[in-house]
Amino acid sequence: MNGSGFGTNGEGGSITIPNGSIGHLGQNNEPLLGLTPATIRSIASANGHPNLSNEVAKALCPEVEYRMREIIQEASKFMRHSKRSKLSVEDVNHSLRLKSVEALYGFSASKEPLHLTRMVQSNSNNVVYSIEDKELDFDEIINAPPPKCPQDHSLGIHWLAVDGVQPHIPQNPTPAKRDANKKNQNATKVVPLVKHTLSKELQLYFEKVKTTLLDGNAKSIDGVLDLISKDSGIHHLVPYLTKFVFDQVHAHLRDLDTLMVLMRLSRSLVINEELNVEPYVHQLMPAICTCMVGKRLCAEPTENHWALRDYSASLVLLVCERFGRGYPAFQPRVTKTLVQAFCDPSKPLTTHYGAIKGLSVFGPQVVETSLIPHLKDYVPKLQPKLESKNLNELNEAKRVKTALLECVGKYIYQMSKNGGGSGGDYEELRLLFGDSLLPYCNLTDTNLE
Repeated sequence: MNGSGFGTNGEGGSITIPNGSIGHLGQNNEPLLGLTPATIRSIASANGHPNLSNEVAKALCPEVEYRMREIIQEASKFMRHSKRSKLSVEDVNHSLRLKSVEALYGFSASKEPLHLTRMVQSNSNNVVYSIEDKELDFDEIINAPPPKCPQDHSLGIHWLAVDGVQPHIPQNPTPAKRDANKKNQNATKVVPLVKHTLSKELQLYFEKVKTTLLDGNAKSIDGVLDLISKDSGIHHLVPYLTKFVFDQVHAHLRDLDTLMVLMRLSRSLVINEELNVEPYVHQLMPAICTCMVGKRLCAEPTENHWALRDYSASLVLLVCERFGRGYPAFQPRVTKTLVQAFCDPSKPLTTHYGAIKGLSVFGPQVVETSLIPHLKDYVPKLQPKLESKNLNELNEAKRVKTALLECVGKYIYQMSKNGGGSGGDYEELRLLFGDSLLPYCNLTDTNLE
């Protein structure tokens, strides 16, 4: 055993004796475990105390025995809980850790106990026990093959799956046999889905909400939407209401009034802090984005579908502000979708308008990184449509240009106010839009220079 195993504080091998500790003594005040002062002096010498007196060593014998009995008793508990009849090194180490004592090092849990050889010094009566070393043959050592060099650390790369199919390579596990899978199919029990049931009152409530939103007058619709935005007792209806929005948006893509009501319903659900809408955002966002960048959202092109797109853009910002913290990639994914819609020349101008409005609500930094870099190519392509003889196309082009002027003008104003941006960006934007940009940025000509 090492000297720090029992009765030491682990610092320099100093020995501490707690007050009131009593060892087990036999006849003539001798320890029952056979510990002698010579053993104590040997341990003390190994821990840096070579001049320990015989009186001190004799006084420490019962204390060391007490500590040894305590450690062995705790170790035997670990042995019994492990369903074993032989005490192991690990049991002793667990016992030491339980007593906040450093564990033993250099002793492995071998199957066979170590045999100690008793040796007596010739010129004294001291008895020393030692482990017998194995005799080694020099011929065997010389003729033995040299050990293999350890391999260098390396990094390997392999495909886990290619197009959803796992390749047959040694690094991947072998696929299970089909016959084995068929046998296991019979033993597999599929638990049926639990049907979510609503109370009779909530069912009537839900039916009344649907009827009012689809067929009611403006006053009753306002009352229902105001109630949904404040009512805390309809949390069981949240999945049904979000599914209702998702289904009805796709069913009424040409009904502008119904789409506006559905967007207002979505806003009422989002602003109600008593409802847990976060698990159902994946149903709301496609419907909201459809009302923002949809190709056609009304029966006649002359209808004011632009207001619906503006409202949907503000609703996208509201959803990102409330649920964006839990999903850091939520807003970047929406931004990426809007940029793709804006840069796609095959998309109609109505879609471009919705994308511009959606990007503008996220602030000047998103406009700077996601919208402005594409204006150099987009504005020249928009100019021919501003001279079109088709009144619908001309009106849509003017709407898009106005949205761009508002977005860029607000960006210039905010960046100039905050001390950001660069003069090169301002000059490039002025070359694209000319003096028509000035009324939208609330700046004088000298500020832009």
